[in-house]
Amino acid sequence: MYFKIMDDKNENIAEAAAKKFRFSFLQVTGIVVLVIIVAALLTAWWVKHYIYASKFTPTVLMAKERKVLDSKLVKLEESA
Repeated sequence: MYFKIMDDKNENIAEAAAKKFRFSFLQVTGIVVLVIIVAALLTAWWVKHYIYASKFTPTVLMAKERKVLDSKLVKLEESA
């Protein structure tokens, strides 16, 4: 027979599960403070780089660099 008849109904009941891990108040407070600090640092970095970004200054090429750039631009225009 495929099914076994259980004579003792309590035989296959699992024992009480292990005590579940719960965070203490101090741990929750620490996590919240850490999240607030990280969020504040990320916000300060974002504001510094995107709101108060430094003024854009164009690059000034030296004569040799300018010749190389001009030759590359000529090659690009010829291939188009």
